[in-house]
Amino acid sequence: MSRARLTTSGVELITDSDSIERLVRCGEVLSCALAEARSAVQPGVIPNQLSSILEDRFGREGAMPSLLGLRAVGAEPFPAVASVSVNRIAVNGVPGNDPLKLGDVITIDAACKLDGMIADAACSIAVGVLDHALIHAANSVLQTVLESVVAGAPLRQLEESARNAAIRFGVDLADEAIAHGVGRGLHMPPAVFLDGVEPEPDGVIRAGMVLAIEPVVVESISGGGGVVACRTAVDGWSRIAPGLAAFEERTVLVTENGPRVLTEIPPLVIPAA
Repeated sequence: MSRARLTTSGVELITDSDSIERLVRCGEVLSCALAEARSAVQPGVIPNQLSSILEDRFGREGAMPSLLGLRAVGAEPFPAVASVSVNRIAVNGVPGNDPLKLGDVITIDAACKLDGMIADAACSIAVGVLDHALIHAANSVLQTVLESVVAGAPLRQLEESARNAAIRFGVDLADEAIAHGVGRGLHMPPAVFLDGVEPEPDGVIRAGMVLAIEPVVVESISGGGGVVACRTAVDGWSRIAPGLAAFEERTVLVTENGPRVLTEIPPLVIPAA
């Protein structure tokens, strides 16, 4: 059975008011950019257009895209401002030029840097479909995990919360990150993964941590609650799941009173086709 892999060394806490204010502003810019891109989703739109919307918004706000040019072992630098994952692409989808179709499930994922701070967030939508079970599950699993972000609790609690929610909502989890540190960098400790690697000793959630929470859900054929393996596409980035996949991601600041969501993205109400 896959287990969460925890990395806790080198955690940086953000507690001073100036840094928090700058982080809040960065989160607001990212949230607005994602909402603008999501509102443009309709049949016939191409994923590259959605990435361009984010690029334009970042430019207007003075923010720098954090995904463009991102490097990973065995892959060319990421070629776009946003990742747009369509249908079975679970995460890291390289946006292309194939028009979106009615019913496609897509996740738009982006990060930006503003005044020395970085926020990371994503939102999912089914093209032209008002009520989609997988999108509902992605939101519900995220909200459940957010409720488990409690100062003093073990990081492993995030993984347990995601598993329990996946069972409740009848979906599986992709073997990807559930959470990672962000703030002064894009991918920082602490991190919690579902990848089958034996975990390090448990870390603890601490006030001042800035976390990107991003459980990835996958359509289940076995009733839900399992952890399914993804494979990497030939582009070196896109991770392919065995079924339809989606995720919602939010950057949060851990406080003594719970998580403060810095990239709030309101639900989108669209007319049914």
